[in-house]
Amino acid sequence: SILRCTKLTNGTTFFDLYKEFKASLRDYAENLEDKFPPAASSTFYSKAPAYKVAEGKEIGICYVINTAEYCYSTLPQLEEIIRTKINASYREEIDMGQEEEIFKKLIAKAILILYKGLENRIEPSFKEMSAINWGACQPVGEESKYVHSIEENIAAFVPNVRNVLGKEYFRSFCNQFVSDFLPSFLNLILRQKLINDVGTQQVKNCEMER
Repeated sequence: SILRCTKLTNGTTFFDLYKEFKASLRDYAENLEDKFPPAASSTFYSKAPAYKVAEGKEIGICYVINTAEYCYSTLPQLEEIIRTKINASYREEIDMGQEEEIFKKLIAKAILILYKGLENRIEPSFKEMSAINWGACQPVGEESKYVHSIEENIAAFVPNVRNVLGKEYFRSFCNQFVSDFLPSFLNLILRQKLINDVGTQQVKNCEMER
């Protein structure tokens, strides 16, 4: 489009094309965001909005991140090409910073949805843990049911994310999940009024597995 247009003019028509690029990029970002699940009510973790990510849907969210990252990283090049080719009278008006910010925020929201989606999957285990009478725990073997459930959900979710995302965004996802998970786990334990020896051993086992 740029080459065809600049063969004819680099003035008003080219500037109109630039504005159309900006509008189309915004529309595209909205279409990507429409692929996200809606926010749900707050969870056991916090009063912040929660997100339920259906099984396998985390892969689609990862593709949104990759697509948004591509747009975000190529926009400066597009801006520079347009600024170089357009008539000097329009040069100072060429700015795609707002569009860059839109895709940057889209990536951040997608990562939030990913780690909140994982939290949503393990929330039943946290609720089960909070309902336990830790002062009257009975031996359950090497691993309790809720620990096994947490492990299963993490093992089913995280490899899918790792296989699609680049290292930078996968690390961001992991860091944010851990930043939410560990304080929530610790607060759950600290809220218990009494923990007997068996309960203490279960907590230790959970810590070791974690």
